[in-house]
Amino acid sequence: MSSSECAVVLTAGYGSRLFPVTAVVPKSLMPVLDRPVLHYLLADLVVAGVDDIGIVVDRDDQAIRAYVAGLPEVAATLRARGWAHKFAPIARAYEELAAARFTIIEQDLTSGDYGTAVPARLAADFVGDRSCFYLSGDDLLTAPDGGGNAVDLADLRSAATDCLAAMQVTAVPAEQAHRYGIVELRDHGTSRRLVSLVEKSSTANGRYANISRYYLSPSAFRVVSEQAVNPDTGEAMITDALLELLARGGIAVSVAGGSYFDCGSLDGWHRANVAMMAARESATPSISKV
Repeated sequence: MSSSECAVVLTAGYGSRLFPVTAVVPKSLMPVLDRPVLHYLLADLVVAGVDDIGIVVDRDDQAIRAYVAGLPEVAATLRARGWAHKFAPIARAYEELAAARFTIIEQDLTSGDYGTAVPARLAADFVGDRSCFYLSGDDLLTAPDGGGNAVDLADLRSAATDCLAAMQVTAVPAEQAHRYGIVELRDHGTSRRLVSLVEKSSTANGRYANISRYYLSPSAFRVVSEQAVNPDTGEAMITDALLELLARGGIAVSVAGGSYFDCGSLDGWHRANVAMMAARESATPSISKV
């Protein structure tokens, strides 16, 4: 990885679709099998060669801070009680994140400053003049055989080679299209380019959904970080910034090869657990009973 690259992961938010659990547990820490949703993304970033990761958290968050710190107090307590073996599975999980350096960036949700472009402004000093992955911490992309999926992150990065920015999309059933921002694509040689983006509309045409995974050049990141509030929504939206970038030049599109789960919703979180468990069980040799 080049030192000119970093990642910003968005985790602040109320998680209202998973209330009341997310009133006390951040949605990005909801478990998918034995890892929080956030862990899979962070581990994928490390495998993809990204070792400088900023995490935008709610100003009052303590749970995500404690998680990425590695739970040293838990480890020390278990060792003191002679239970170091109980921390061993946790230690193995943290080995997947060992190469990364995490920076916590606070967002005050009570300020009235809201929207998917706001974290970019808050992370501007952290990013500086670097290219950057800009990702949602409650989304999960798994490889076809289950588990993490750094391949799609690498493909997203590669797609942005000759554009200001790239975004990742996934195919969704027509009856679910109204839940997402729907994109229209066109072929551009061996790659794809964005033609249009319609945000959560029952009349949108297209089969590919925006899944909030972006790779931004320094100039594209500045456009996002300076995005004004949309008067219709009252929020500073990254989709508005994408439309501005589209007007300035091409936006590359990477179609995800893995399975996508919106773990900020009960349905998506449940399906992620079922799919991951099925993949794990199919990969585990069965034991015949005699």
